[in-house]
Amino acid sequence: MPSSSTGVSLERLAVRVLLRLQAEPATWTARSLARELGETANRVNRIVLAIEAETGVERSGPHGFLTVTGRAL
Repeated sequence: MPSSSTGVSLERLAVRVLLRLQAEPATWTARSLARELGETANRVNRIVLAIEAETGVERSGPHGFLTVTGRAL
């Protein structure tokens, strides 16, 4: 997979996003997490959508805080 301008592959970024969401549920939005990780909101949101399809992600509102709802690993 191609790397972003930060040099992080999509797979590695997915792990970082998932770990952060599991460690700190209902703390991050896709945009705030992207800012924290130095990534674009689009890349983080793409990962969130993939996690949502596999395990489940609960959002509090359209751009709300994220919580992993299913068994992720």
